[in-house]
Amino acid sequence: MSLQRTLLCLILFSAASATAHAIPAIGLAGADDTVSQRLELRWFDYGTGIGDGFLLETGVAFSLPTRQTLAITPRYLHLGDQAGLRDFRINLAVPFADTGYRQSTFFLEGSLLTAEQARGVGSGHHEGAIGVASRIRQNEDNHLHVHARLGRWDVAATDQPGWRSVTGLRGGAMLNQSLNDSVSLLLAVDSGLSFSDDDLQDRLALGVSPGVRWRFNPRWALDLTAGVDLPGNGLAPRRRASLQISHQPATPPSPASLQQSIDAGRDDIRENRQRIEALEGAMGGYELLLSDREARIAELERQADGLNIELLNRSGVRRLGVQVAMMLESRGHRVVALHEEMVEQPPWRSHIRYRDGMAERAVSLGHSLPGIQIVTRADELDERADVRLLIGLDQLGGPAPGDQGSSD
Repeated sequence: MSLQRTLLCLILFSAASATAHAIPAIGLAGADDTVSQRLELRWFDYGTGIGDGFLLETGVAFSLPTRQTLAITPRYLHLGDQAGLRDFRINLAVPFADTGYRQSTFFLEGSLLTAEQARGVGSGHHEGAIGVASRIRQNEDNHLHVHARLGRWDVAATDQPGWRSVTGLRGGAMLNQSLNDSVSLLLAVDSGLSFSDDDLQDRLALGVSPGVRWRFNPRWALDLTAGVDLPGNGLAPRRRASLQISHQPATPPSPASLQQSIDAGRDDIRENRQRIEALEGAMGGYELLLSDREARIAELERQADGLNIELLNRSGVRRLGVQVAMMLESRGHRVVALHEEMVEQPPWRSHIRYRDGMAERAVSLGHSLPGIQIVTRADELDERADVRLLIGLDQLGGPAPGDQGSSD
């Protein structure tokens, strides 16, 4: 590959990364709506016939109020001496089963604005597929993704120029095995079987790609994978690698669903108390069940009353802002923004600024934090936030050495 083409791929990758990072995590309508982003760069080695190939995808997925997910992904392809827009991939996923440890969806996908030979890369055929996918959770940290689809796709021939439109089955699985809170091992296996008349594409092919995932905070993850494709048509194995950056915003339960859970829990408590009164000491075991349910209701009520908080870390301590964010979210609050600001003399005392009508809740928030904070009304706040917490050194939990300056 020439230096100019390499630079072009790097420029496109950087621009797409900035675009994905700039998309705000907001909903289309309603409290449950979220937007997640994904940026992926894949490299393929097609051998002497074509050479290296690069596929750049920048995807945005919208969680709709009706629980469906709509993903839109423009794809740019650099293959051999061809480079240009590949197409826009559309995917609509509809959930149909959720047993707690397994979530299953039915999906439709296809391509729009498919690039013609004269202005892009490909045959110009529209692609499309239908399929099912499941996420099987082994525990809180480890899970397995499986998928299968039937459709029609464009594929590049490896021993002759041009493209083929192929009908077939594709499927695969990815295992995520966590090592700790930040690092997971990945293993992806995928396969394909074509029904096309083209004898270069009518055999079973298999791909294997181990990798690693690094979560640098609760919302952002970086995936690195590398592996080989094993074509079923007698050709040599092809190497491949990918780099993916993804962002998944927080999806707290809606007030309506929290209220339903609270009402259902209270109904259960009333029924259980009636049974205890009727059976007296013979049903003493229900006391433990009631205490668990009451604790759950208290937790749900606390989450329903959580604040939307903007964080500004002025302590000068790396990752203290992330630690405070995780602590606040574990207590039912929602962190809508997290910023880092370096100051010449980090303040000792934290500062809470509140929106009109939030004074009492801001004071209550201060009582739940280490140290004694300054609480004042704010003239301007992030439109998503109820309060802004300017983090000082007191959030480390140590004794105060004395006044070390205002957090302003």
